[in-house]
Amino acid sequence: MPFTLSGLIKPKTLTDCVFDNSVAGRLSHLFWLYGLNARRSLKQIGRAAPDADEVDVVGELLERGLVLTPADSFLSESGRTTLDQAEAMIRKACEAETVREIVEQGKNPVHGKDYLIQIVKFTDVMNADSPLVKLALDPKILQAVAGYMGMWPMLHAVGSWVNFPTHQDAHHSQLWHRDPEDLKTLKVFIYLDPVGPDNGPFNYIPKTQPFGRDCEVEPQHEHVRRVLDGEMDRSLPQERWVQCTGKARTMIIADTVGYHRGGHVQTGQRLLITFTYTSGRPQQPRKLNVKGKPHWTPTPIQEFALVCK
Repeated sequence: MPFTLSGLIKPKTLTDCVFDNSVAGRLSHLFWLYGLNARRSLKQIGRAAPDADEVDVVGELLERGLVLTPADSFLSESGRTTLDQAEAMIRKACEAETVREIVEQGKNPVHGKDYLIQIVKFTDVMNADSPLVKLALDPKILQAVAGYMGMWPMLHAVGSWVNFPTHQDAHHSQLWHRDPEDLKTLKVFIYLDPVGPDNGPFNYIPKTQPFGRDCEVEPQHEHVRRVLDGEMDRSLPQERWVQCTGKARTMIIADTVGYHRGGHVQTGQRLLITFTYTSGRPQQPRKLNVKGKPHWTPTPIQEFALVCK
């Protein structure tokens, strides 16, 4: 097959490795970094030396594609305050009668993922001073994301949802898949309640992220976008799967181009906040819709996270 630049950035199916250690894969990565996202990549090259926390997180992301850490010990001081504000806002929204009714019924009839309620939709118009937006722009998070991606990232989406028990088998994003937003896609999940094995924890298979040791493994599967447990187990056995349980305010950072699945709640619920980070030229349209400018003064990396391209 002839080599073309367009072929380097052509999106693949959700169970394909987006890029790998082949010559074409490395050229794809370089074009993504220094062709499509030159300004963002140069900003990262020119930034100050990272602190110890960032070095540890970036190293683990590069090795495993996944990091679990307490949000209160990782975030900046202002970020911890903003998390308090964001949590209060989300919990107040959860008190709405419509939310309580859906949880009690065990099914959401107005959403494709009927096992959850979107408290904050990805497509909601958000004020620039929203605590959710400000939390997503916490410098500690952005610096870690930038260190892994090799560029100053763009904030692609902000959301919150609650998962609840249903009587159905796992389906949709509760099955193994890869996310299609970009060549590298970092997502942050912050649990607002404790999440144990029965509360639908996020699951991840380390080293399946781009350039990970097992990034090219593709299980035999029937569905074009999802992989069943039995199908996955034959290629990447269950002892490799990580169940991300934790206390309230456990923060998960993961490259969701690696194999992962959402929680299938058996008891209780899973309430969380989530942020998505991509390059300035993602493969899927940005979902974030921020209105106005923040009244606080953003740093340069925060400004880049807000602007497109």
